[in-house]
Amino acid sequence: MGADRFDGGREAKLDLAQVLGKRVQLLGSTLRSRDDQFKADLFSDLSQHVWPLFAEGRLSPQLAKAFPIKDAEAAFAQLASNKVSGKLVLLIDESLT
Repeated sequence: MGADRFDGGREAKLDLAQVLGKRVQLLGSTLRSRDDQFKADLFSDLSQHVWPLFAEGRLSPQLAKAFPIKDAEAAFAQLASNKVSGKLVLLIDESLT
């Protein structure tokens, strides 16, 4: 259980060349360190100000294409082309397409 799996603490080795080469995005959150009131207020603000924008169609996720999971190889080939604008999604439940 090495640090490269975070079992050893907060630090891990990371090869940034691989991250940049794969066009990976690293996102972080510090909500764990926030108190319950902060989290409740944040959820309330999101519910009141952000989620309605999605419901109204004023905001929308930037979906390029959804692929059935059986077509994962084609999805990764399209991603590798570097010509994708938006997100590619793999659907495990094909009834969602």
